[in-house]
Amino acid sequence: MIFNKASLTKGITLAANILANEIRRVTTKEGIGGYPKAIPDSITVGTADVTDMGASIGIFSVDKGEENVELTLAFELGAKPHKIEPKGDYPLRISRESWPNYSPPPDTDPLFFMYVNHPGMKPRPFLDQAFQNVYAKMLDTIGQNFELRILAGPKVEVIK
Repeated sequence: MIFNKASLTKGITLAANILANEIRRVTTKEGIGGYPKAIPDSITVGTADVTDMGASIGIFSVDKGEENVELTLAFELGAKPHKIEPKGDYPLRISRESWPNYSPPPDTDPLFFMYVNHPGMKPRPFLDQAFQNVYAKMLDTIGQNFELRILAGPKVEVIK
């Protein structure tokens, strides 16, 4: 008895893309909304790893010039109050429109800071919700693409 690795690879890749698309939907205005655009923009699907014992695939939040991974974790798990400091020798630069604490905003644009005290944030999880929304569809997709072959001499029985 063997299973078709190509069909399982296709099934879990399709299922992972279903989940990745739902994560993107949930984190845009079409879903719950209120998440930074960097979160849905950073969601990618890895390459399936299929062995004789099973299969796995990863869905990742990748950096695309910003701290998308840390941002995704902060929204999913929350963040404690912390100090944000510049990564190099240059001060933090924040545009006038992005600074809501001043009304009217200061005359300079952009504003420069050596550090900012971030107040932290409560978790706004979205991964479990996205998974709950599509897990049945994911299972169906994997099932439709899973193929088991039972070898009995020259006769092959294919079970889908």
